[in-house]
Amino acid sequence: MTHIQENPRVFWTFYDPRKQVQLRLWGDVQVHQQNTVTEELWRSLPDFSKKDYATFTAPGSLLDELSTGQLADAKAYEFFTVIETKVAGWEWLQLGRPQHRRATFSRVDSGDRVHWEGQWLVP
Repeated sequence: MTHIQENPRVFWTFYDPRKQVQLRLWGDVQVHQQNTVTEELWRSLPDFSKKDYATFTAPGSLLDELSTGQLADAKAYEFFTVIETKVAGWEWLQLGRPQHRRATFSRVDSGDRVHWEGQWLVP
């Protein structure tokens, strides 16, 4: 999380192997921890999902022995984080035969209206 807070520019990559489509999005992020954004989303989660955040230490921490690292729900909210991304642009790649197709799109803010401008790229 520290790296994102130091440099809020991120790239997200998604791939659907069944449809053979890749999306890459980029933009700036805002990290939300224990604020009104996380409180509202936390309340909307089902209880079984909240248990995924109930750990002794931060997710990804090393364990000395095989364990789930889980504990009571009371501490779960402390590890709940929302990463909000303002997407500045994105790229779409469709793999296929006889050829692949690729396009890029840029966010254009014009007053109170946002639209996307795109153009084709060499895959």
